[in-house]
Amino acid sequence: HNGFISNLLVAGTSAKTVEVFDADAGRLVRRNENAHDRGIHTITLNATSPYASHDQGAHELFLSAASDSSVKMWDLRASRSVRCFAGHLNRQNPIGVRFSPCMKYIACGSEDKVVYLYDLRMGTVINKLRDGISDVVGDVCFHPIHPQLAAATYDGRLRFFSS
Repeated sequence: HNGFISNLLVAGTSAKTVEVFDADAGRLVRRNENAHDRGIHTITLNATSPYASHDQGAHELFLSAASDSSVKMWDLRASRSVRCFAGHLNRQNPIGVRFSPCMKYIACGSEDKVVYLYDLRMGTVINKLRDGISDVVGDVCFHPIHPQLAAATYDGRLRFFSS
């Protein structure tokens, strides 16, 4: 999903590679081999919120997640990842990862039945949300206006967290 107009396509592969394509030119513009230790299952583009102001560079950021228990943040202007987020458990199941609308946090699911909140700038775990979660957290989503986070689990349940 691309929340803004761009000619760039970003893909994560089972060969552990992040690839950036220019759709207008019809060519590969960047390939980052061995971007993760295992195949990449999630690419998340930064869909900045219309309800918050952001630096123009925020549109250049995206996330990749793999079953190596890491999430990496990439900047299209850089030749390698700019931050690695580790602490959550992801060895088998695809999990979701999202930027917060304020661009201060990243939330990610985990196989240990916890939602992890990371500080975007420092890369550290700042909170672990586990109340009412009884299975692998497969996806997460921030509310675009209110300080609320939804977590979807593999047993088909949704759990909402508010500050």
